[in-house]
Amino acid sequence: MKTLMSAQAHEIFVQLAKSVQGPHEKAVSNIYSLIELESSRWIHTTANQVPEKYTEQVFEEKLSHLSKEERCSLKISLAALLALKTPKLVESENLPDSILAFYPAAFERMANGLKDMSENLPNQPKSPLVKYARFVFALTVPCGAEDFDLNDRIPLSSCILAVARERSVQSLFNYVRCRGKGVWLRSHTNTEYLDEFNEEGFDRYYLRIAELLIRRKHVRGLVSSSWFHDPQLLEISPRLSFLQTRPLERGAYLMRHRGSEKDLEFATRTSGTRRRLYEEGKYVPTMYSMIWGRKELISWAKSV
Repeated sequence: MKTLMSAQAHEIFVQLAKSVQGPHEKAVSNIYSLIELESSRWIHTTANQVPEKYTEQVFEEKLSHLSKEERCSLKISLAALLALKTPKLVESENLPDSILAFYPAAFERMANGLKDMSENLPNQPKSPLVKYARFVFALTVPCGAEDFDLNDRIPLSSCILAVARERSVQSLFNYVRCRGKGVWLRSHTNTEYLDEFNEEGFDRYYLRIAELLIRRKHVRGLVSSSWFHDPQLLEISPRLSFLQTRPLERGAYLMRHRGSEKDLEFATRTSGTRRRLYEEGKYVPTMYSMIWGRKELISWAKSV
């Protein structure tokens, strides 16, 4: 087993975890015990915000009498304490070495992120527990171009709604063909690590996913839901076209959802062109799911 956490990251986590002193030490220890007990159920849940909501809720209930800065400081310590337990959880998942290789850098980013938070408590827009909950419980895995959730679903209801939106039964046919009811890996973009967010980086990411799918025969495949997969982007933002064209060429398919305020924010925040077209009424960001069944993804990987 490769070393998942560097000595430097480990030391930062230890120091942050030890920073809890006095009357709050027992309270944080009790919260840790409650969260650890509950976390054993999360690997089986598909509600991906449950860990974040639960950890935050328990913390706020137990220590609501403290100031915002005091609570933030203790949350940082608790997140560090949880991170020290993460390598053992990761080892139990039997992930390929090609995926495990991303953990040292991911732990470094988290350790440095928590350290920066601890040095600037008044200006933290996001709780460290919300930010890192899925990572420390090994529910979301770093994998290069994207992170991914180990246990997700594609609801049949989404497929039925897509039939209405697309005015075609193709999504339903595809859902049945790839045995959509079951466990899926779900991709997420990690904006703190974009070094491999390019066509070659995604090809390497897909190869790692295929390697994991071979090990996990019960997993149906890979799904990614984003405005990135909106067919409108093929003309509006051709540099992002590989996010659609490459998987589609290799056996994936798209399923349409409705757009949201979050899609609008993300799609227009980093592109003057998309923002201008939206303001002119020529573009409305829409979320699509890219769904790549295990058979097709593994077949492509073996052909490379």
